[in-house]
Amino acid sequence: MPFKFHSKGRRHIPRERHRVTNWREYDASLRNRGSLTIWFTPEAIAGWKARPRTTPGGQRHYSDLAIETALTLRTVFRLALRQSEGLIGSIMKMLEIDLPVPDHTTLSRRAVGLPLTGVSFTLGANWRAVRRANGAASQERHSAKIRLSH
Repeated sequence: MPFKFHSKGRRHIPRERHRVTNWREYDASLRNRGSLTIWFTPEAIAGWKARPRTTPGGQRHYSDLAIETALTLRTVFRLALRQSEGLIGSIMKMLEIDLPVPDHTTLSRRAVGLPLTGVSFTLGANWRAVRRANGAASQERHSAKIRLSH
């Protein structure tokens, strides 16, 4: 039996450990894996535009919060500057918020030396409790929620 000699060392597809019994719930969980919820707090909307400068020079159109938000979403989704500009624009359009969108050149200029703060990422449930309940090596995914506040 030469074909069975190295069978333990070969890579095999692991057997299914859990059989799905509730297909509706399983299908809903698969759909929720791609769910992304983004909302802007009223403070973030009010602080989106920059305050007028009192010193000589050009006026800024966007606050540091607007730049931080765009750069954070750029980092999270691994986007280029133009793509992050498009993402922020589509989010504003979907949420029906009439705020100006920083362009990619503004993001590039203002990104230098700007700390990323004011953004929190949470899971659909308390992530530590979920992780403990499912075990640290669990591959179960939850919908991510991003909250932008000032």
